[in-house]
Amino acid sequence: MLKYISYILLSFFLAIQIPAHGQNSKRKPVKQVKKGWKKSGSSYNPYLEKKAKNKPSARMARADKKELQRQKKAAKKQMRRSKKRLNK
Repeated sequence: MLKYISYILLSFFLAIQIPAHGQNSKRKPVKQVKKGWKKSGSSYNPYLEKKAKNKPSARMARADKKELQRQKKAAKKQMRRSKKRLNK
C-alpha cells in the first residue's frame, strides 16, 4: 500500500514539474516583416528631403537676419554716442 502511494505521489510531482519546464523552454515565434520595394522607383537619398531650417536658402536668411540685427545695434549705439557728444 505504501509502495502504491509513493508511486502515485512521485508520478504526481513529476507530472507537475515536466510540463512547467517544457513551457519555459518554448520560444515565441518570431514575426518576420516583409520588406517591399519602393514603388516610386527612385533610390532613397536622405539629402533630398531636408528640413526647411537646414536648406541653404534658410541658412542664408538666418545669416542675413543676424547681420541686419548687428547693423541695427551698431547704428543705435552710434546714434547714442552722437547724441551724447551734441549735448556736452
